Amino acid sequence: MRLSLFFFLHLVALGILLLVHPHAKAEDDEWYINDFGDYVVAAVPGEVIHGDKLRFFIRKSNCFEVGMLFSFSTTKDTKNIENLQNTDLPIKINKWKDLRAARVITVHPMHGMTIVMMQTKGFYNLDEFIDNLMKMYNHEKEFSIQLANSDKYNPDEHFDILDNSWKLDLLPHKIKEAQRMCFGPGEIIKS
Repeated sequence: MRLSLFFFLHLVALGILLLVHPHAKAEDDEWYINDFGDYVVAAVPGEVIHGDKLRFFIRKSNCFEVGMLFSFSTTKDTKNIENLQNTDLPIKINKWKDLRAARVITVHPMHGMTIVMMQTKGFYNLDEFIDNLMKMYNHEKEFSIQLANSDKYNPDEHFDILDNSWKLDLLPHKIKEAQRMCFGPGEIIKS
């Protein structure tokens, strides 16, 4: 329980720190790699909404696995947006027709907007996940996430912008840098 609370509070702090940059468009090399004690995060700003980052996080308890977080911010004045906490929202990757799900892990009001951070389910073998993600990215020339309609949810009720995309050209290099940070100085990486 304490570890979950610690992890959650660090994710909220990370979200706040990385979402307040007032830039209009992301640069190709504008990655952030941060060590948050129990985990390391590699993040890249969005192309549509710069403050909405795509984050790859590695827990120091297992530097060979990666999880993926992303945020969507909204300026809609919705009274019930906090009800999204701990729910699964439908998403589409690269506008594919099949729906996937992302768990809302935090809803944070901030300066006339609300930041909603989500996590794709599970942790994945780092090398396999990044390799497959890069194959898709290089083939389709994009990586985007769209908040999608389903029988149970309409994202227009909470969000004014429903999609974002991120440049992943430097992801293989940046995730290895994050993994090295996860292992710490003097460690040998074996995968």
